Amino acid sequence: MGKNGGSVASYLMPYVYNKRFLDTQYGMRKDGDIFKFGNSALVVDQDGDISIEKEFGVSVGLWEILTHERVNKEYGTSDDLRT
Repeated sequence: MGKNGGSVASYLMPYVYNKRFLDTQYGMRKDGDIFKFGNSALVVDQDGDISIEKEFGVSVGLWEILTHERVNKEYGTSDDLRT
């Protein structure tokens, strides 16, 4: 991930330990040992790329959109929003 954003773990760990800042209505959720987005399983590879029925390249902006109710807009791009 880029120097402006955190590691993939920094986006996933709140789902395991601290849920108060998460977008639980529209964002990811943990279902047992699986992360889900809607009804689809969310898979993260060793590079941080995301697969939700298809693969998306890693970007800090996309992680912000998927995991935060209040997105830090300095990390996002118009491509992240389209994705």
